[in-house]
Amino acid sequence: MRQAIKTLSTIATCAALLACGTAAAEDLTGPYIGISVEPITYSDGPETDEFYFEFIDVQAGFSKVLANDVYIAGEGVYNINAPSGISEAYGANAKIGRAIRSNLAIYGIAGVFAVEADDGSDDDGFSYGAGITYAMTDQFQVVSEVSITPVFANDKISAKLGATYRFDL
Repeated sequence: MRQAIKTLSTIATCAALLACGTAAAEDLTGPYIGISVEPITYSDGPETDEFYFEFIDVQAGFSKVLANDVYIAGEGVYNINAPSGISEAYGANAKIGRAIRSNLAIYGIAGVFAVEADDGSDDDGFSYGAGITYAMTDQFQVVSEVSITPVFANDKISAKLGATYRFDL
């Protein structure tokens, strides 16, 4: 399953970068690249009072506002800064929701993930959550998401803050 997730993540990233045509005029439509951080993470494991960026992820995806203000997006995600004990993390997400204004959307998230630990163990599976995207300009968006990822027998609940840059092809 890990190889399938890695392949899906690569396909989602390539599809976003090679999408045909130009982006439509809506602020939330088009291919994008982004970065996000998880400054606050709660899990079933031990708690800590330290404040740090546990994960820093990069994304590449494509979003579109359809008829009746339906918002959809797909993205590949790769972790560039994992906490100690994690050697690699990656995945792919699908998002569907509603554009409540031309520059604001709320959505649900369903995804697949794979995590490889330094000790050689690995885990993969499905994740889910919710998010909001706000386009500050035609190209720059801010993103806030909450997700639940059942990894290594714990439910990892994370809050993610990010920014994306949407571009026209």
